[in-house]
Amino acid sequence: MKNLVGDATPDTKTLTEQSKALHDLVEAFKVFCIVLSVDDRKSLARPRRGGEEKVEHVIQLAREFGVTIRDIPLEGIENDLRTARELRPIQALAESFAQMLTDTVDEARSEFWTSAMAYYGALSAMGSRVPELAERLSPMTEFMSNRKARKEATPAAPATPPVPTPPSPVAPVR
Repeated sequence: MKNLVGDATPDTKTLTEQSKALHDLVEAFKVFCIVLSVDDRKSLARPRRGGEEKVEHVIQLAREFGVTIRDIPLEGIENDLRTARELRPIQALAESFAQMLTDTVDEARSEFWTSAMAYYGALSAMGSRVPELAERLSPMTEFMSNRKARKEATPAAPATPPVPTPPSPVAPVR
């Protein structure tokens, strides 16, 4: 039986240290990153493809011709453009990391369940000849025979690290 993740996982101490380092990194990003509501995300303006370069051209023309708009400084536009450009590679890395974690957790769950079911099958077969084993295996046997219990007993993975508190939404300075 394949074991892609369990044999390669670092010890708990190492994982705890890495989790703390990730938590510290998230805390550092909270200083300037925001969390939008679902409705806010839906109402965001979406630049057209190639729009970033055109925005640079608009900024250049506005400066050249002395055009200013109250409450919309050109520096704010430049800062937003720079922020989007500089955070995009970090965003891609974070998305890749999140997918890697999801795949690893899903694979680990699949591996432990498949392996445990192999042992459960072997123990069940033995249980017909060893009454003490059958009795001690009965909680699992009952669990496996009760469809309703299977649906209800699918809690979130235990020992899940706490989700970092999202930063307070901060209105961008324009």
